[in-house]
Amino acid sequence: MSISDHQADYVNNVLAHLDTAIADVANLGLSSLPIDELNRVVLRTCELVSQAHGLQAAAIEEAESAAMSVHYGNRILTTHLAKETGQPTQRLGAARSLAMWLRDFPEVGAALTAGTLSRAHVEALRDVDNARTNHFLIRDQQMLIDAAAEFVWTDWVNLITYWLNAADPDGELTDPTNPGYGMRVHTKANGDVHVTMRMDPITGEAFLTMHDAELKKLETNERSALKNDPHAPVTSAPTKNLDALLRLMARGWRRNDGSYPDFLVNIVMSERVAEDLLARAFGHLDPDGANPLDIDPFEVPIAWDDIDGRCETIRGTPIHPKHALGIVLAGKLRRMILDADDAVLNQGQDIRLFTKEQRNALLVQQRGQCNLGTQTPFRWLEADHIKPSSKGGPTDLKNGQMINGAENKAKRDQ
Repeated sequence: MSISDHQADYVNNVLAHLDTAIADVANLGLSSLPIDELNRVVLRTCELVSQAHGLQAAAIEEAESAAMSVHYGNRILTTHLAKETGQPTQRLGAARSLAMWLRDFPEVGAALTAGTLSRAHVEALRDVDNARTNHFLIRDQQMLIDAAAEFVWTDWVNLITYWLNAADPDGELTDPTNPGYGMRVHTKANGDVHVTMRMDPITGEAFLTMHDAELKKLETNERSALKNDPHAPVTSAPTKNLDALLRLMARGWRRNDGSYPDFLVNIVMSERVAEDLLARAFGHLDPDGANPLDIDPFEVPIAWDDIDGRCETIRGTPIHPKHALGIVLAGKLRRMILDADDAVLNQGQDIRLFTKEQRNALLVQQRGQCNLGTQTPFRWLEADHIKPSSKGGPTDLKNGQMINGAENKAKRDQ
């Protein structure tokens, strides 16, 4: 057996022991521990999390150096890891980015693996690294590591801010190509959409000019309403900021004639959930007509794998029915019939291209995902004939699928 084989066996055995140890601690339970012992367990698990991040960074860096993803048929490492672990590529991409940064900062990497630094400490150090401070940060990394063990988080952040002012007194230069600039969108488990934006000063000034003008209109309208009625509702500053942004976006989406190219909101809701929602909202009587429904409002069963329990956006994001109540009451309803296998029934075969209704039906059927299994942004999905129409494939839902636009183009080119 070679040295590398011995090393592989040793690493696998250590990881197996680690799995066993974690399972043993979890099975023992922590509820009966004295408070001092519980405190020690909590502190140690915090250290272990940091150590695991350090080990992950070292493993990812080594995997990149060995071109591991290519060996498994993937060009990008994060794509390979996402397929194998089921984790989002964004999170794995952030872990890879951190691992690549740590190549130049071995002392910081060692402190992370030892549990001396947390991942938050490392990310804060990376944020102050630029072309002008890089040399000083490499030089002073051990000093900053030692300070992290001495100071609480807020004091340590102040310390590295002072360090940055000393290392880079002229400040960071504005670079419109900075990958940190842009907008990130994250959909949370309850359907809330979390948006973060960072702009260069020029783009930011243009945005603020437009946003401030729209915000001023909202504030003027609110003041006018308060003059007429002192008890008129007053919205918070964050709500007004969001309303102003949405008004700007809706204005850009609107056509010259006042119409919109598509519905801004598409909700997929089963007939049973819709009926249940309306009954609860308006206090309808039970089937015998004798008593009000004995239920709590909006406690509607939702099951993603049950056709009769679906309530989600057309992107496939589950939402609580109460969020869709206003749309059910005021929106346009479109009936769509699914069979027992969750497939939308045929909507016609006589046209060459899929209609918008058919495209929406396919999105409903695939829950906003690419049918080829690739992680494709919703906006890049295109309707595709499984059997090409040039070879007699019908334009109906049984022969349709939503796939990545690039994959669709490649398929047409072939």
